Amino acid sequence: MTYCELLANGDFPLIKLMDIRNEQISTSVLCDYFNFGSLNKELLSPLNAQELEFNNAEKTSTSMAKIQKNLKRFEWNFGKIPQNLKTLTPRRVIITLKNVGGVNSQFAFHMPNESEIELEPWMDPGEPTPEQAFENEMLQKGLFEVQPKQGTLKPNEQMDIEALYYPKEVGEHSLNIFFQVLNGKPLVLKFAGKTLHPRRGHLQLRKETFVLPPTPIDLVTPITYPLEVRNYGSIKFEYEIDEEPLRELAAKNYNFNEIFYLPTQNKKKIPVQPNKSEYIYVMFRPIEAKVYSIELPITVKDIEGTQSVTLKIEGAGYHPLCSPIPSYQSIFTSTPLCRSNLKGLGQKASFSLDEVDFGEVDPNVPSRRMIVLYNHSKTHALNFAFEMTGLVCDDVLLMEPLKGNVPANSHADIKMTLKASNVPSGYEGEIDCTINWVQEESGEKAPAGDQFLYLRIKKRPMLKAITKLKTELEEDEPLIEDILTGMIKEILIDPSLEEMARRIEDQPTSLYTDTDNLSAPGISYLSRELVGDGDKTEEQRDGYVEAANSEEGKDFRRKLVFLNQEYVRLTEAILDNTLFNVVQEATHGECDLMKAPRTCLLYTSPSPRD
Repeated sequence: MTYCELLANGDFPLIKLMDIRNEQISTSVLCDYFNFGSLNKELLSPLNAQELEFNNAEKTSTSMAKIQKNLKRFEWNFGKIPQNLKTLTPRRVIITLKNVGGVNSQFAFHMPNESEIELEPWMDPGEPTPEQAFENEMLQKGLFEVQPKQGTLKPNEQMDIEALYYPKEVGEHSLNIFFQVLNGKPLVLKFAGKTLHPRRGHLQLRKETFVLPPTPIDLVTPITYPLEVRNYGSIKFEYEIDEEPLRELAAKNYNFNEIFYLPTQNKKKIPVQPNKSEYIYVMFRPIEAKVYSIELPITVKDIEGTQSVTLKIEGAGYHPLCSPIPSYQSIFTSTPLCRSNLKGLGQKASFSLDEVDFGEVDPNVPSRRMIVLYNHSKTHALNFAFEMTGLVCDDVLLMEPLKGNVPANSHADIKMTLKASNVPSGYEGEIDCTINWVQEESGEKAPAGDQFLYLRIKKRPMLKAITKLKTELEEDEPLIEDILTGMIKEILIDPSLEEMARRIEDQPTSLYTDTDNLSAPGISYLSRELVGDGDKTEEQRDGYVEAANSEEGKDFRRKLVFLNQEYVRLTEAILDNTLFNVVQEATHGECDLMKAPRTCLLYTSPSPRD
């Protein structure tokens, strides 16, 4: 008897949110507003009993209304928009959907009134519930819209959809919209938005509670963290922080007033322009391994009156010798690293990467990165300009070029150099890049108005350097020596000294003459790479020292020049600039980094005398 064994794997349609964009709000903020991470986690999870019951509703006696109430709910918040009495411009959010499963996926958005059954004229629909009445009002006003409402995606195919909110009247608005993947996940999406008064400023904190990164206790100096506040209103306002809770916190912690500390620039009224950001600088220096929290009242004043906002801050201290570094969740969790769909409905400008992480940066040692700004339009050039930002605290961030023009269907290479200050700081935030479009032929500015790209920046303080300095001070090292060391470092990084060094470089010098006259180095100066303290015997090390003392040891002494720290930094800068030039050539199509370079030989015929 012959048997045939059949094996098959079943799969339900899977759709994932890949990207979310808007011309006025950053992607990271939209990810928070639209619950990007938690919604994707739910979309990719197996169907539960309620969802299976919904997909097989024709086989159950449970009412559809009851089944829908058991479904998971997520909010899509369009944020706060000032009302414009002249023109009605909706907030347009572009969301990229992708089929990440192995079968075709069909999706659909349904408004609350689209599932209603048409009643006969003689039937009485009855009085609507308050919830139904509110939904009917939202539908009649047409405040929310989705385009397209349905679609089909093949495996690995993606599509852009538009979600729109019209700020027609001042107030808060919401509407429950049903989203379903056929034979897959059914969800209820609560569209929400708030329209602000046309003549009010509105302070918006980046987070309801700012959680600072875990910080070692007993540091020699506090670490500065910038906290972003933004004006989403249409006029300027000023804000002022009440510092009384800081004094109360100090009284409860041995009268130590540097646990949370506001520098001088935050102790005054600070103006914030419409659609601009400012930063509240908080210096954190824990003295115990525990969690500190504080709430600071903020008074916001504009031409129409005052408002009140509460700034909540939380920070944890830990002992660096007794416990590992606690985990910390970035504010950019689940945020896409770059544009997902370049052929869709979104902006025609994008960065090669939306996030640049400098990591731990050694003070006074430049750290460099590179990004590419692309213009995907085939008819318009773009002008770009990076705005000045207070995000980097006392550090210096150079963008080269800071502004410029990118022709249609072209790109520009942007070099970033971060010079960290001696004052330790850590930050996660965004730099605004203003984009305006220009007609390629006429040079006239397009009527679309200014758009924005947002570049996310991360930097962590070098905690090892701070704790090492603390240890050195505790070993009774003279304080004046530390002060002089700091002064020498400031002199070394002074721009005038660099200019003087450049003038000296132009003069003829002899590097080898200087090194040949040097005396032989002691064993403490010999490099581990050259001598190999870890894998050489004492006799071998003595042999190296004897060789260095001999006349033949000139070459060895010359090699020690290349171990000098200043020489190493100069070499790193040269190689870094060389790498930047090579990448530029690659982005402009002048070379292919995936192929081995060609070796060109120039042949010259020998002269008759040869």
